[in-house]
Amino acid sequence: MWAINQSAGTATKVDPKKGKVLGEYPIGSSPYTYSDMTGYTLFNYTMPKGYYTHTFGLFALKNYVTESKSVKKWDFIDIKGQFPKGSSVVIYYRAAFTPKELETGQWSGPYGPFPPEKLPIDLTKQNVLSFYMQVKVVMQANLEKKSPTLEKIIVQSHIAN
Repeated sequence: MWAINQSAGTATKVDPKKGKVLGEYPIGSSPYTYSDMTGYTLFNYTMPKGYYTHTFGLFALKNYVTESKSVKKWDFIDIKGQFPKGSSVVIYYRAAFTPKELETGQWSGPYGPFPPEKLPIDLTKQNVLSFYMQVKVVMQANLEKKSPTLEKIIVQSHIAN
């Protein structure tokens, strides 16, 4: 655990289990922080983050929606886009046999972050069978607040035998 000593201009490292000071380090005059010093707050609450969700298996035709009636075995999920250095994306998916089940189903994942992990996400060993699949891509900006740009979500499936 770390503590900021504003008056002393130092940071102190403490072992919380033993209640022992491990060291005190100079960091400059009048240090101050709202953060937890691990970057968790920065990356989870203050850095720009957004998401996009798309459902596969529902097709819009004119003024109504038609549904797929073929059971699919889902093979992989891939994405294309621009990913500035230091930015990342995380992918989730859920699959179901009805739109209602899909909306209330549990998300699988997270997969990533991409980069450094490699795409596509191979689903063949997971034996994902359904009429519908929903994919959610969560995009995290880098320290310069440059965000990833999602251009395309690609899923591949085939008719299950």
